[in-house]
Amino acid sequence: MFDAIQNELQYRFGTQGALKGNIQKDETGTYSPNLLQSALGVSSEQLTNAANQGQRNRFNDTEMGREAASYGVELGNGAPNLTSIRKSINKAKGLESATSLAKATGVDVSKLEGVDEAGIHSLIRTQKELNANEAYENNPRTKKEQDRYYDLQQEKLADRKDARDALTFSREDAQNQRMFARRESSLDRAQTQDLAILSQGHQMKIAQMNQDLAEKRMDYDRETKRMDKRDRMIAQLMSGLGSLGSAF
Repeated sequence: MFDAIQNELQYRFGTQGALKGNIQKDETGTYSPNLLQSALGVSSEQLTNAANQGQRNRFNDTEMGREAASYGVELGNGAPNLTSIRKSINKAKGLESATSLAKATGVDVSKLEGVDEAGIHSLIRTQKELNANEAYENNPRTKKEQDRYYDLQQEKLADRKDARDALTFSREDAQNQRMFARRESSLDRAQTQDLAILSQGHQMKIAQMNQDLAEKRMDYDRETKRMDKRDRMIAQLMSGLGSLGSAF
């Protein structure tokens, strides 16, 4: 019963005024109880905690306070630090925007967990490169042009063969026929070699693109693992700082 009465008196003549912001710090920069408050057992720590709580309550009713709450920005136990809170809000906005862009680009959502804004933009750049390579490989126009080129080469071979057959039957000079045959055979071999080189170059290009894609995916995974490791180290550091701050 006595404790309840004492708590009510401490609130009415001490911490209530601190909550409402009606008390000021002394020349030492602390909230010191007056004679009545000291008599009631009100401590400087109680006044400080009440004053800080009052400032947080009033801040929560402001537009910035509501914005901070919408992004889950924590105010801490002390008086609100507006500069720090604004930075946290802007960071949360940037992270939200980067996350939306990453999803729209096609980044694997599971790779976004625990990644900061800079890391997400790195994932976006990598994903855009992968998208461009896949688009090139699957472009119907590219495939159509390649098929058309090969068809034209085959038609040229067929036309040469028809011309050679016609000339073979029309020539009476056996020597000229043999010379013509050797020349056409040489042309056929050259054409066949050209086609083989072209085909080999095309296969090498596709193989190189596949290798590039594989390397980019490996870089993508390594970058994600590196950022996960860095985020864990930052989390451990922040946890240690939080523990150190609580100790004081």
